[in-house]
Amino acid sequence: MRSEYSTIIVGSGPTGLSAAYHLDEDYLILEKEAQIGGLNRSITINGFTFDHAGHILFTNDEYARQMFNRLLGDNVHYQLREAWCYQCGVHTMYPFQANTYGLPREVIRDCVSGMARAYLKYGDDDPKSYRSFEEWIYKTYGDGIARHFMVPYNQRLWKVPLSEMSHDWLSGRVPMPKVEEIIEGAIRPGIKNMGPNAHFGYPLRGGFQALVDGWRNLLDVSQVRTRSEVACISLQKRRVVLQSGEEIGFRRLVSTMPLPELVRRIENIPQRIRDAGESLNHTSILCVFIGLDRGNITDKHWIYYPELDLFFHRIFVQGNASPFNQPPNCSNYIAEISYRGSNVASKDVAIEKTLASLEKVGLKAPHDRVLVADAVYLPYAYVIPQWHKDAAIRAIKDFLGEHDIYTVGRFGEWAYYNTDHSILSGKRAADAINEKQRKHRVASAPRSAKRSQPAVATDPATVRAAGTSLDRPGGRT
Repeated sequence: MRSEYSTIIVGSGPTGLSAAYHLDEDYLILEKEAQIGGLNRSITINGFTFDHAGHILFTNDEYARQMFNRLLGDNVHYQLREAWCYQCGVHTMYPFQANTYGLPREVIRDCVSGMARAYLKYGDDDPKSYRSFEEWIYKTYGDGIARHFMVPYNQRLWKVPLSEMSHDWLSGRVPMPKVEEIIEGAIRPGIKNMGPNAHFGYPLRGGFQALVDGWRNLLDVSQVRTRSEVACISLQKRRVVLQSGEEIGFRRLVSTMPLPELVRRIENIPQRIRDAGESLNHTSILCVFIGLDRGNITDKHWIYYPELDLFFHRIFVQGNASPFNQPPNCSNYIAEISYRGSNVASKDVAIEKTLASLEKVGLKAPHDRVLVADAVYLPYAYVIPQWHKDAAIRAIKDFLGEHDIYTVGRFGEWAYYNTDHSILSGKRAADAINEKQRKHRVASAPRSAKRSQPAVATDPATVRAAGTSLDRPGGRT
């Protein structure tokens, strides 16, 4: 077994796998779990397939779209989103702020009048001046929409005071209906397909794990080692030490590990960098998997729940993402429950509370037979937007960059990344390493050889354009 590699990649989620795919040199992927895929993993129990939290495919990036096609081929189908909100015993279309029709009259009045007051008072404001996510909610949509949905739902999701969160992450993620659309959506069924994921894809067979399986056809899987958790990293010795005690050398390291975990594992790291890592906050997700013996319970893909008397804040209906996620005439759900630290229910309690809440919202009848009931804990799920995080991340990345360590992906860049962003993040790291190595080869070539080489375009636009092909360098595909 080799004791040194040009590049070690820590983590086998979409970012790590993408980095390996786009690299021009030898690599080794280290994955602490028994299965590759990171948050893109799926599990099948008694014929029911469950993802690790709800996942879908959507992107505005052409290269990411091409990668989806290469990874899945024809094992994907696209559909119009059926996303809904539930409160006061009523389902309303997502986004809530543009679809209050059908709610109790007093709720609609609160939402529309609050929005009107906010528009008249703050309509000319520059939202960049708002100091928090909470302030953004109240001054953008008013106290009615804030009180009935935006504040309670987001508090359930993020598990921190919204006054402590930034709002610079919202662009392209939270639909921004116009005033006219909010009013229209209060007097009649409103706008259904608003937002970036209104039309989405999902693997037809295999759950979201099918995306991971697609990477297996593109990579040398012998260069992936599972059950190999990194315990320590020595910048001076250029070595990683695994939990088993094995040491492996590297020239460069690409890490998708959460930044706080990464800085804890690096020997003799400056205290300011360690402090920067510890200052970054995140939420965790408990996923409860439920399979029932009755089909066609709902036609919705996912549902948001702001009310505190329900155990979960979101339900993802796996069987409506693909009918092959469940046996015939059955239904399966992923219930998502946010938590922070150790403040989380045990698996048995979580299942019991989830089943009770499913009955309360009409997704389970008392006579339905439960065929599957299980749960998984995702310690890192969402990074929490904080005003100081950009400076903290920049300090960490600048320091590690001096040592040829690239931190990438949702948790390596500490950004609200979806699957497409994660794939592109891995590609950027590989492109940077490839370009650095190319320049090194040119610089170290004999002078006579340099004169005989054709000119190489170094204009950034040219380099980016050259990286848009799906074909691997050197003719590999």
